[in-house]
Amino acid sequence: MLNRKTAMSEKKMTAAEPYLAAHANVWRAIDQLAKEAGLTTSGLAVRAGLNATAFNVSKRVAKNGRMRWPSTETVFHILAATNRDAYDFAELVQRQARGDGHGA
Repeated sequence: MLNRKTAMSEKKMTAAEPYLAAHANVWRAIDQLAKEAGLTTSGLAVRAGLNATAFNVSKRVAKNGRMRWPSTETVFHILAATNRDAYDFAELVQRQARGDGHGA
């Protein structure tokens, strides 16, 4: 039988899983946009008017372990640079979540 503290810890871990998956899916969708545009993620960043290292894998999680998310402004810069819209991006994220994305 689980005690209350153990049950709460397990609930927290379970509750975090969708958040972790969503983070990965957003970044994989960005990777996929770059791939579909025939670019590296660095090339996509430059085309979007951002620093070439903005989408480096090493920058997706901070040194303290905190997940870094692209801002709404960054996502819209990416979409403009790839001639895509928010619906396309949402679909890419959903495909990643379902596991039927093309990968990056």
